[in-house]
Amino acid sequence: MRSTVVTLYPAGGVSKFQTWEEHENMTNPEIRKLKAEAQRLEPLVYVGKSGLTAAVLQSIEQALRARELIKIRFDHDRDERDVLAGKVAESTGATLIMQVGKVAVYYRQKAPASND
Repeated sequence: MRSTVVTLYPAGGVSKFQTWEEHENMTNPEIRKLKAEAQRLEPLVYVGKSGLTAAVLQSIEQALRARELIKIRFDHDRDERDVLAGKVAESTGATLIMQVGKVAVYYRQKAPASND
């Protein structure tokens, strides 16, 4: 079965847009389902003017461990939001599902529970 990357995300790199590899493992119905679920979420983490501090990244990690799907709000201008959104995905290993305005939605599958 062929998988298709349906969304391109702005990146702060050489090219204006880059795709996130994790999307290649997800089907279009899975991505649509996550986007629909995200509509009902409130942002769990707010990234203020000080940017991605260690405390903010720790809060994002904690939120991703508690839930697979989270919403983050960035209080920056457009270019900074795009760069920060990419950095969050890289730092946490989460997939950037969508970014609309000041809000970005991330998904990271929970690690399987160990039976120790």
